[in-house]
Amino acid sequence: MPSSRPAPPPIDARRPRFNQGVLAFALLAGFVFHASWVIPVWAIVLAVGVVLGLDLGPFHWLFEHFRSKLGPATALVDPRPHRFAELVETVLLAVGTLFLAGGEGGLAWIFGLTVAAVGALAASTAICLGCELYSHLQHRGARGPAG
Repeated sequence: MPSSRPAPPPIDARRPRFNQGVLAFALLAGFVFHASWVIPVWAIVLAVGVVLGLDLGPFHWLFEHFRSKLGPATALVDPRPHRFAELVETVLLAVGTLFLAGGEGGLAWIFGLTVAAVGALAASTAICLGCELYSHLQHRGARGPAG
């Protein structure tokens, strides 16, 4: 059943890629430097964007701050698949946080590095696995979070 809510305005296609690049870098740096605190911090950062909308996510705001130096958007995309992707990443990092709280740092990093790998893939190639999952679920009749 189609949603009666209007589609949110499209966003600059570079914005989610920027966010994913920062996410991947932060998680990989946390792993290399044994800073496991990045897992719960990024779970919170992503949750802010999921709950409040991509326009209020901290690193999306940072992108907007630098966008004037990048020039106008050359492509616009629907934000709903990217918001869903961030929801999936938030859940994975929340599970990692629970493992950290339980003293299972190795298991926590499995989840953290999975998110880092997916983020690096999205940032470097524009292949967003969470977006693909969103599209697949939409075609099967499921609904993701509202844009």
